[in-house]
Amino acid sequence: MNYRHVCAAAFWISMACGCGLNPKPVTIKGPETDSLLAAARGFIVMDRPPGGIMAVQLPTLRAIIVRPESSRNSPDMADIHALSGPDNLGRIAYVEDHFFVENEKNRRHLLKTIRLDGTQDTALFTRPGDAMWADSAAGHGEIGHTLSLAPTGGRVAFLSGLEDVQMPSALLMRGSIEIWNIDQKTGIKTDLRALDEGLSWFPDGKRLAYVKLIDRNGNPAVNDPAEAVANSFLVWNWDRIPAVFIHDVESQTETFVHTGWKPIVSVDGTRVLVGDRNNTFYCVELATGKTCPLTGPGKDWPIAMLDANTLLAICIPTVGTEVKFTEFYSPLSRPKQMLAVKLARTDLQAFQTVIPYIDPRAEVSFGLGRQNTEGRHQ
Repeated sequence: MNYRHVCAAAFWISMACGCGLNPKPVTIKGPETDSLLAAARGFIVMDRPPGGIMAVQLPTLRAIIVRPESSRNSPDMADIHALSGPDNLGRIAYVEDHFFVENEKNRRHLLKTIRLDGTQDTALFTRPGDAMWADSAAGHGEIGHTLSLAPTGGRVAFLSGLEDVQMPSALLMRGSIEIWNIDQKTGIKTDLRALDEGLSWFPDGKRLAYVKLIDRNGNPAVNDPAEAVANSFLVWNWDRIPAVFIHDVESQTETFVHTGWKPIVSVDGTRVLVGDRNNTFYCVELATGKTCPLTGPGKDWPIAMLDANTLLAICIPTVGTEVKFTEFYSPLSRPKQMLAVKLARTDLQAFQTVIPYIDPRAEVSFGLGRQNTEGRHQ
């Protein structure tokens, strides 16, 4: 799950709720179905600040403490900057950030992996500089916020060497894609320059969806008046717009998918979700090129596409649910309404809550993981 579009959820909810310390709750009408969870398989992974990681198994909803939380009073407190997975071997990739240290010279970030059962917490590398402010004036582009672990094959991708790309009404970040091999603990910085707006592996672990800017002129996809995704950027007078491409790691070739950003490859690899400037998501069928906007609950903040009609998504809580707000916040940001993780059908107005409360600032990911015949994690 990409952090920025979850933050968009928090922003619009805060706008709708007003600026008071006790904002008005926002909910959506039910009723909910109870028929979606039984068919779902996999693990939802999220951070537990500071420095903790938790997984929730589907369909049992069993919570697993993968990594315990750090002490908030630690002189070298760890935080989770990004996470992805689990893969088919039950591994989670994450970036551990050390910004809150006694000596700022000791600020650093690590790329690490850990198994669902909490074992083999292993660092692939340690680099100087914190990840928290890497894409700000205080940082030096050390690492992006996007992290993606391949479902198979042990590859993990992220961006480094970030630079500003100023666009009308938006400051974007662009960096080089690095691809690391978990098993060999080796990585390469590719020649691909991508926006820090989403990375997503295909199930084969050989193809990676990423985002780069393309010129608006001379591109049929951009200039098509019916192309709603492109138009959402063009109305802001952007001379270049983001587009999703597929990079084949082995053949070193790339294929254009669609204009847009924040790609999410479906679990079966037949579709790619792309977002527009207005945070509306579209489903692209790769075999036919057919594109249609997502409809139904969860259409704005998807985490994963489990099948042709089922999303796992961040959603506004349902009417009748006790609305809660974040306990930790700065005086400037104020409390944020807690959201929910739901399964939702795109062809029906049907949805089911699987996690009733989640901080809108949380790092969230989904993967099939590794399950035995009893459905327990390994």
